[in-house]
Amino acid sequence: MLVLSSEHLKQLKELIALECEHINRGFQINTKLGKYYISNAIYSFKCIYLKKVYGDVIPLLSTEYRAFIIGLIMGINDNYKEVALREILIPTVKEINNEELLNFLESNLLLRNN
Repeated sequence: MLVLSSEHLKQLKELIALECEHINRGFQINTKLGKYYISNAIYSFKCIYLKKVYGDVIPLLSTEYRAFIIGLIMGINDNYKEVALREILIPTVKEINNEELLNFLESNLLLRNN
């Protein structure tokens, strides 16, 4: 396992804070949106960041991935933590990429506006 430098850890903490803020806002709107945001955050970290840095890697063997997941769990509001933890451990929403997330948001906003 890789030992993270203090600069790398600082950047990871900033990313986690931004993702948690986003996820918490999603949960404020509704549970399904919060779950989609969690799925997208994990997918993006795993399939964009880890793949670019390490190539094909088993995420749980990555120090960054473990720190990311633990940071998400710790940063999610207590009101949503049980649902969020369940979603992280046993996903009910498939891994969702950015395009799928935007399509979901667009279709739900169009439904609300009509």
